[in-house]
Parts: sequence; structure tokens; C-alpha cells
Amino acid sequence: MIRVNAVGYVIGDKRVTETEKGCFVNFAISCKSEKPKADMKDTQLWDAEIFCREGSKLPDFIKKGTQVAISGAGLYYNEGEKDGTKRRYYKLRIKSPMDLRLVGGGQSKGSSEKPESSKEASEKSDDGKGDWDV
Repeated sequence: MIRVNAVGYVIGDKRVTETEKGCFVNFAISCKSEKPKADMKDTQLWDAEIFCREGSKLPDFIKKGTQVAISGAGLYYNEGEKDGTKRRYYKLRIKSPMDLRLVGGGQSKGSSEKPESSKEASEKSDDGKGDWDV
């Protein structure tokens, strides 16, 4: 098995397939290569798949434009195109939700809301403890 670590942006829409015990979430990410070879493009597209147990909120956070770091079993395969050329496809099977990290915002460009600063959040708290259960 080849273990692959990739950091990139979610592109396109995710596909969710419901099962009795949860759901499979398939999505694609675009990654930049650090030092591409002469015959390679500097961007690679990875199809990723993860299983989420019933009630998991993880699929709600996988959105187009969100930067993610993923780790899992990687494989690639070549497939012939209609015009006769061959294309290489990359796939990453994520074993556990612990192997998927949300790295960057992914806030839509049209949204004008900015994240609340920690100072503003602490000022709103009336007991000084914030929303943490102590």
C-alpha cells in the first residue's frame, strides 16, 4: 500500500452516497506539485473517498474552495480517452475522519462576514469562561 499525504483545495461538488450505517463522501482536490518533472503538469487532481458514520457532520464541511489536508491509501490508474490518448487518474481512500483536516477557510467571495476575533468573543461572554464546559 502506498500512503499519500496531500494538501489542496476541494474542487467541484461532493457526491454523497447514503448507506445503512453512514455515507460515503467522494470529492476531488487540486494539489500543486513542488518540483514537477519536465513532462508533468504542476497541478495534480486527486479523487478522494471517505466513509462517515451516521450522524457525522464532516460532509457538511467539505465544500468547494475549502483547503484540506488528507492522508490515505493512494493509487493511480491509466485510462484511454476517446481520442486515443492515455490519461492518469489518482485516487485517495481516506481510512478515518482523523486523516482529513480542514486547513483553510474556503469562505465564499461574496460573503462579507468576517470571523469573530477571540477578543470580541471573550467580551461577549458574561462569565469569562466563554462557551467551554469546565
